Amino acid sequence: MRSHPYDAMHKAANLIWVCGSGTTFCHGMIHANPALAYKMGWLVHSYETAVNVPIYTWHGWMMLGNDGKMVKADVENTKNAGTVNR
Repeated sequence: MRSHPYDAMHKAANLIWVCGSGTTFCHGMIHANPALAYKMGWLVHSYETAVNVPIYTWHGWMMLGNDGKMVKADVENTKNAGTVNR
């Protein structure tokens, strides 16, 4: 892991496990398509808190917690609901 001044950088809600490197497979697709990645919750803007951003997974829209758990997201009532294309 890289050293970073942002304390929450390595908390569970701010981390997702994807295949590939920064240029291949899922990881590469995320970095090659940042607008889509932000819309889907796979990237989180630095001014946002990851626990408040829904993420699209194979389980549907979920919220990630810093305790490592995930729960179904109520995307109609989340901060990003207006930007998420369902």
